[in-house]
Amino acid sequence: MTDATAHDVDRALAGEYVMGLLSFDERRSIQARLRQEPAFAEEVDTWEAYFAGLNEDYGTIHPSRQSKARIDARLFAAPKRKSRWWVPISLVTAVLAMAVIIGFFMPNLGDAPHLAAQLGSDESNYSFSVSVGDEGDVLDIALTSGDVVPDRTFELWLIPADGTPRSLGTFNQSERLSTATIQEGALLAVSLEPVGGSQTGAPTGPVLATGVLDDA
Repeated sequence: MTDATAHDVDRALAGEYVMGLLSFDERRSIQARLRQEPAFAEEVDTWEAYFAGLNEDYGTIHPSRQSKARIDARLFAAPKRKSRWWVPISLVTAVLAMAVIIGFFMPNLGDAPHLAAQLGSDESNYSFSVSVGDEGDVLDIALTSGDVVPDRTFELWLIPADGTPRSLGTFNQSERLSTATIQEGALLAVSLEPVGGSQTGAPTGPVLATGVLDDA
């Protein structure tokens, strides 16, 4: 294979990765290459910048008072044990609403989602749509407003009742993540992390958005 042909293949592969057309195992392989091959990571950044304009058609949805109260009750009840991480009150303004399904970035979703959420915050211009299928073990997430940051990645976290976050995986524009069964009422958060994700088991970068899964 010539260098020119290899470059064309990598460029097409980077585009398929950004558009969410690859399988779970293929995406894992691509994420490993992103950490090891700067030239390939640059191809992915180029595609992400090219498609970023599609997010401009989707506005920010502000939460109702009931949604805010529900999130506060989950986050700020008396903890069962000391938590290693906390979510600032000002960040917990995410909306419980139907997920914005972006067909271009989230293809092949099949049936309507079982659970959905729109993650957001008054302190950042980022928002993310989340949907979970009937089985509850596959989650689709997509960036709906805000910019991809070079040499950084988004990481999705599940915040259980004890307040200790558990990573559900990293993504850029969009991702389909395999998880343990996730249920209605689950509190989710997105942080900005180094490529490859947090190495500490908890968010190390700023928390960009939060929200709670509800019936779709």
